[in-house]
Amino acid sequence: MMIGKKDGRANVHKLLARSGYGRDGAQKASERAPSQQHDDIASHLAAVEREVHAEGGIPKGRMDRKPRAGGGGNWIAGAIKHKGALHRELGVPEGEKIPAKKLEKASHSSNPTLAKRANLAKTLKKFH
Repeated sequence: MMIGKKDGRANVHKLLARSGYGRDGAQKASERAPSQQHDDIASHLAAVEREVHAEGGIPKGRMDRKPRAGGGGNWIAGAIKHKGALHRELGVPEGEKIPAKKLEKASHSSNPTLAKRANLAKTLKKFH
């Protein structure tokens, strides 16, 4: 396994911890087994990485993220839970556009739900 500059120390430490080595690179005596004897840390880490990827635990190239379950293609439908709620809170009829000043003022509201709805509306406005 080649560890480049892009891979952080944290990723190396995660692999070391998962493989039975300590942070200093020495294998823990309690976890040492005759079948797991390797000449050096690099060959052991490569073996552990192959094993982990074969199990589907960590996607190749990204040591800190698991693959998405849903794919993330339809996030807007899940983000809007109460259709028309922002219009009702701001007193704007549902068929009309919310004025920019009202939307900006609502995004700085002390009510966190109103502020989140206004920020989402500002984000979705950029899609058009």
